Amino acid sequence: MLIVFPGSDRFQAPAPAPILAAPLQELRGYWEALREDGRAPFRSQINPRGMEGALAGAFIVERVAPSVARFRIAGALIGDLVGCDPRGMPMSVLFDPRGRAQMGADVEQVFTGPALLELRLEAERGLGRSALAAQALLLPLRNDMGETDLAIGCLALSGEPGRRARRFFAASSTVTPLLAGGGEVRGKAGRHVAEPLPLVEGFAEPATVFSPPSAERSYLRLVRD
Repeated sequence: MLIVFPGSDRFQAPAPAPILAAPLQELRGYWEALREDGRAPFRSQINPRGMEGALAGAFIVERVAPSVARFRIAGALIGDLVGCDPRGMPMSVLFDPRGRAQMGADVEQVFTGPALLELRLEAERGLGRSALAAQALLLPLRNDMGETDLAIGCLALSGEPGRRARRFFAASSTVTPLLAGGGEVRGKAGRHVAEPLPLVEGFAEPATVFSPPSAERSYLRLVRD
């Protein structure tokens, strides 16, 4: 289901550069490789080594109330946009207050569907704030009890966020229900909208539990020997 928000055209200034979707594609491929019987992967299966190219904009959120998701861990890019460590903050902090209600409704479907959420975003403009566009992807995860109350996502930018915190308007959003028991995703009307990506050898390694670092800065990072 594609939703185009009224009045979003006033935010569609010429983009400074094409949006880099490679991190989103990498996360999607990794997530697809972890699925079994078409169901969402478990949180304990997520290993940052499997999505190295997406770590800067990656994040994990937890549903804490209807239409409310809170950051459990986030990449450095999310912290730069928020202006501080986002751990424990609601995901809505990334969005302009005028669009948070609709955004909350879309995010809720990720958990209750479960469903995939794809977003095209435009940042607020103003003095000292250059054009900034983004794409985002949010994918459901299951906890140890098998409940879908977690999600992993990624944000990719076109433009420079600058030194000040930035908030986004959703120019459009696409919610795609996830069909358990099969490897195919279809839209609400039965329209085919996505095909699972093939299993990549590097994603088939044994799953390990990944927990946020105990240090004050909780960003995702890849550590090499």
